[in-house]
Amino acid sequence: MIETIGHLKRLGLDGAVCIGVHGLFAQHAYEELSSSGAARIATSNSVRHESNDINLTPLLASAVREWLCDRRDIRWPDMNMGSSSQRYGVEIF
Repeated sequence: MIETIGHLKRLGLDGAVCIGVHGLFAQHAYEELSSSGAARIATSNSVRHESNDINLTPLLASAVREWLCDRRDIRWPDMNMGSSSQRYGVEIF
């Protein structure tokens, strides 16, 4: 990404936005990327990092819920009731 930012700057294109799925950076790579001229660095919150700007929680929660609903041994409770098991959204039988 740093090399690409350099190419873009030589072409007169500033304001590169760098997007990564996971915020995994080698030693000082994040600082180097930041200082290379990236206007913004955004990663998903799949790995906690200061660059997290893409929230995967709703997507993952939806996928897990769909998977759980496909199972016959799990029933989704009425979320308006107040039991502690319902607070977590699933009851396993």
